[in-house]
Amino acid sequence: MNIGLQALKPYTLSIGALILANCVPIFGVLYFKWELFEIVFLYWLESGIILLFSFLKLLTFDLRKWIITPNIPEVKIPKAFVFFFNII
Repeated sequence: MNIGLQALKPYTLSIGALILANCVPIFGVLYFKWELFEIVFLYWLESGIILLFSFLKLLTFDLRKWIITPNIPEVKIPKAFVFFFNII
């Protein structure tokens, strides 16, 4: 049982932040009388922030490092990202 707890130790801050972030909508409904629009907007905003950080990661990603073939052309990842994630 200690082995499982030791494996989780580096992630305690992340787990705590995740639990706290998911308590925000519950707190909003109980104390601020949020309705469905506010909650959906909050999750939509969260998705937009995740999308922004994912886009920034893709700008710095070099696909050629991960493929064995040395003579591949440069891949335009941000265009593909915008194409596949155009739902927001």
